[in-house]
Amino acid sequence: MRIFAICCVVFFCTITHNVKSQSVSEFLKTVGIRKTFDGSKKDEAKPASFFYTKDIKNKSDIYAVDLGLKITEWELLPNSPLTLTVAPTLEYHVNKTDTFTVNNAAAGVNIQSQLWRTSDGITPGGHSIAPWVLLSSNLQRDYVKKTNLLKVKGYLSIISAKGLRPSLGIQNNSRSVYFRFYPYVGYEYYRGLKTEITSSSSYLTERLFFEFWPGLTKNVEVTGGTAKKKILQITFDYSLRQKINDDYYKVNDTHFIDIGLNYYLLGNDKLGIGAEYSEGFDPGSNFQGVKKIALGVKLKL
Repeated sequence: MRIFAICCVVFFCTITHNVKSQSVSEFLKTVGIRKTFDGSKKDEAKPASFFYTKDIKNKSDIYAVDLGLKITEWELLPNSPLTLTVAPTLEYHVNKTDTFTVNNAAAGVNIQSQLWRTSDGITPGGHSIAPWVLLSSNLQRDYVKKTNLLKVKGYLSIISAKGLRPSLGIQNNSRSVYFRFYPYVGYEYYRGLKTEITSSSSYLTERLFFEFWPGLTKNVEVTGGTAKKKILQITFDYSLRQKINDDYYKVNDTHFIDIGLNYYLLGNDKLGIGAEYSEGFDPGSNFQGVKKIALGVKLKL
């Protein structure tokens, strides 16, 4: 608990420093709110969720919150073809049912690196595709079990400058449809930090995330120009974990699928309402087995 408290103090000291050194508008540009930043590329458009849920499998009601917060990030190699970005993060996940309760908070750091520059169509040089690496480390406090957990994850993906390849948005001729996807392969390590017993779990993980905007409408004014109005979003997140060692969670090989349908009230992909279907062993809820439909509020910055 002391280590987690120290991580939170360091995090909020970072917030204070950035607020003092930047204007409010500049500071808000560095803020990120997502469903999670744990094991996810920073531009994945997964909004944070605040749900009342009907649990189909366990026939009970659920109150759920999934919130990841990034206040700032630092680019350590600004003049190099290699990018290296560091960002402190906070996570809070609550999932309350009649059969189990999850209440976790985590503090940590994400490190992302693109191993060489891709072409932007303007600056000469660059490659059409580049490897991309994510490393993350988090210290999690479980307020139900009164335990601490160390989570370390590493993923490899690719980033592209051409259509029909990962991470770059694909649009039709009228620019009314938008689609992009991210494939990952990686390693996850979880270690309990009990003083009397120490155990761990580790997995080889494959993951696929995509988002689809089926009906972008006319241009609206935004800062610096115009953009398509974003109203309806579909997200798909699937992960498969194959155990290497499983002394801590004891769930063996697992899968998890999460499908979301989000409607943004103002057309700016920031605040909306959404429905979500989840099935499998949820990594955000200590790998509890779930099968649920959720309705609630979505928020993304």
